[in-house]
Amino acid sequence: MLDFKEIRKDPATFEQKLKTKIPETSLSPLLELDEKLRSLKTEVEKLKSQKNAASKEIGYKKQKKEDATQLLQEMSSLNEQISCLDPKIHELEESFLKKLCMLPNLPMEEIPFGLDPKENVCIKMVGEKPSFSFPFRNHVELNEKLHLFDFPRGAKVSGSGWPLYKGIGARIEWA
Repeated sequence: MLDFKEIRKDPATFEQKLKTKIPETSLSPLLELDEKLRSLKTEVEKLKSQKNAASKEIGYKKQKKEDATQLLQEMSSLNEQISCLDPKIHELEESFLKKLCMLPNLPMEEIPFGLDPKENVCIKMVGEKPSFSFPFRNHVELNEKLHLFDFPRGAKVSGSGWPLYKGIGARIEWA
């Protein structure tokens, strides 16, 4: 994932480099989201600072046996404001990270640029490209034929994303 601090420093250069991979790339929505997120976080930090100051003042007044009801009301108001802003911040952070994760890595300067795959230059090939007399199959098709793993049972045992290897699938995994 790209470092957004670096993007923030020079967004035009990043956008230009990213457009070599994905021509319709635009960093402006991401930058706008970042700005909203930063302003909301600043606002919440100010509110928390006010809340802490009010809390200290309440403690000081209670110690001197003075009335602190106004400060308690102010503190509950601050708590409400903070609790309203926290979900917004969480939602914006989630959206921001999703968009940031969708950006590809920057292309290296020394790699030649081609507009489409036909224009790409092959710099080096290692070995010969193998040819097979059978059609390729993906892991789902192979599992249907050979019963190598079981995702639903694996999810029951250890949580989602972990297959349960069976038979030769287990032997291959442990080889």
